[in-house]
Amino acid sequence: MPFVVLLRDVSDKVCVEHAAWALANLAVDQETEVAAAGAIPALIDVVKNGSDVAKVSAAEALQKISRLEPAHMSNSGEVSMASCDSVISIAMTVGFGALLQLAQSNCDTCVMVGSRIVVYFPWCRTFTKRKAALILRRLQGTVPEEIAIAIAAYLP
Repeated sequence: MPFVVLLRDVSDKVCVEHAAWALANLAVDQETEVAAAGAIPALIDVVKNGSDVAKVSAAEALQKISRLEPAHMSNSGEVSMASCDSVISIAMTVGFGALLQLAQSNCDTCVMVGSRIVVYFPWCRTFTKRKAALILRRLQGTVPEEIAIAIAAYLP
């Protein structure tokens, strides 16, 4: 997807702003394709380091990638696992703190980058909380002991 390439490889502020805006619009109907094209890391980078205009569009695109729409619900009204998985993917890309935030959350599922909400997804709280905790548990065996102890202290 050329817009993802623009986000990753072009430093021109206006090009990045337009690419983030285009991805936010594409994500309305094609969130799976936008995520599969590798947009999540590029969008998070824009939210962290882009211009104010680009940050708004990038955060909006991430919200649309992870947001529950009627098309993502089964006939019984259940949330699709793909939508919840995109929340986890975004949190993993944001970093350790976002995973901790999901694992500890007792309210709606929310991932923030700085002061911007990039995911607000109240419908899959239990699933994302459990999955984030499992990922953190797996990390325990791959990090220094003092970090593993800190992870264990935060897990439910």
